[in-house]
Amino acid sequence: LNSSDDLLLLNVGKGIPIYSSNVNFVVGDLVIFENNLYMCIQAHTSEASFDTEKFQIIGADIHSLTDVEIKNTIDSF
Repeated sequence: LNSSDDLLLLNVGKGIPIYSSNVNFVVGDLVIFENNLYMCIQAHTSEASFDTEKFQIIGADIHSLTDVEIKNTIDSF
């Protein structure tokens, strides 16, 4: 991750971007789409529709998770 874990946890929903088009993603980038946390697994520029082949879900319903659960999820990848 490019940010410290503490900064990342304080900014879930702010520091982790919501998926949008025309964004350059590199492997390992995190993004939120439909309240789920995804990690990029293939470098690309995003399009209008979310491409599940280029991301791996690493956390579901992230806004209901505690900071510790989010950190553990991210650390496991």
